[in-house]
Amino acid sequence: MSEQRHSTDRDSAAPRPRLEIAAAFAGQPASFWLASLASLGLIVGGIGPWATAWGYLSLSGTSMHGWRAVMLGVVGLAMLAVYQVRRARLALIVAGVAGAFGAMQAITSLAKINAGGAVTVFGQQYRYLGAAWGLYLVLAGGIALMGSASALVWRASRGPR
Repeated sequence: MSEQRHSTDRDSAAPRPRLEIAAAFAGQPASFWLASLASLGLIVGGIGPWATAWGYLSLSGTSMHGWRAVMLGVVGLAMLAVYQVRRARLALIVAGVAGAFGAMQAITSLAKINAGGAVTVFGQQYRYLGAAWGLYLVLAGGIALMGSASALVWRASRGPR
């Protein structure tokens, strides 16, 4: 009998799980989760390699402008969290703009790598710089964040379903 009383005391002192938060996240559309993954893609791609020199030397995004992509990914995740809590469409618009900036940054960096990563010797052009997976991940993440945030704005403007 003392064991029953002891377990009852322990049960009453244990914190209750917050099922409301789990239920709120479970009810999100696929575009919300795609936007979240796209933001994480911006973060991982910003840290990952952006270029390879001479085919084997890796240049990380953080040695270039990768921190900007990381910050854009963090802004995207933060705005998705604000939307989750307050249902503010402005947060989704900011997340979409962050995705657009990430895509523009990746396109600009790709153009610079492709334009400046070659040398010509006796009329023959040799490439010594090539784009790496991190830069392509930033590009894909930016485009996906922009598109999925736009889809969420469109869905929110139609009203609750």
